[in-house]
Amino acid sequence: MRDARRHLVYEVTRRAERGESRRGIARALGIAPKTVRKILRDEAKRREMGESAVEREAPPTRTPRASKLDPYEERIAAWLERYDDLTAVRLHELLQGVGFTGGYTIVLERMRELRKSEDPKERIEVVELPRADAAAQMDAGALDDGLRANDLGDRA
Repeated sequence: MRDARRHLVYEVTRRAERGESRRGIARALGIAPKTVRKILRDEAKRREMGESAVEREAPPTRTPRASKLDPYEERIAAWLERYDDLTAVRLHELLQGVGFTGGYTIVLERMRELRKSEDPKERIEVVELPRADAAAQMDAGALDDGLRANDLGDRA
């Protein structure tokens, strides 16, 4: 029913903007002229008050509610500070050990938020060669068609 009313308001407004008379609009849509007058009056009021169609049709905003992880914020921060390579799985296990009853997904999402807000750390990996006179070779390039290096097999 709501969609039918919205369509009716749209049709009345569109026809009125094209210059059709109220009586003609009522006759064409099969409604009372009083209804056409009321719809046009209400739409004019909305426009005068500055209400936009987007605001009118958008669902109301919800107030954010507390997360199950909020009581554990300090512990999470301490664990992340202590363990650089802490995974969401391990964090979830640690939290369950102190009474957390939430699921893994909420922990994973919070980890992503926290990691995103941290400054990226440069990681340099030093690889020692087995002999002093040994040499190393590295090839870099892009693969087409979404293939990975191990998918190429003998073709590489």
